[in-house]
Amino acid sequence: MSDITAKSEPTQEINLRVGSVRMTLTIPRDENSEQALRRGAERVNETIERYRVAFPRVSQAELLSYVALDLASRLQKMEMEADELNLEARLKTLNNNLEQVF
Repeated sequence: MSDITAKSEPTQEINLRVGSVRMTLTIPRDENSEQALRRGAERVNETIERYRVAFPRVSQAELLSYVALDLASRLQKMEMEADELNLEARLKTLNNNLEQVF
């Protein structure tokens, strides 16, 4: 069993399946934590299946490596887009401030 909570907060146990692995996790007792983990497991399982169909002859280790890289690259793109949006908002604010000065 894996504990992914701070020690002082209320917790709950949930069971998930990721690939062929069943796991019991101790998580914070709130709807967002459980929902995020369940959706995350669902996304991983969908990605595993997509790669399993595309590459039927690769080993399980290779398959999971492809999945990890796929999901990590998606996360990286999202983080870069969020950074760009944040920078754009900051530049607009700076531009507005400069216009007020001049």
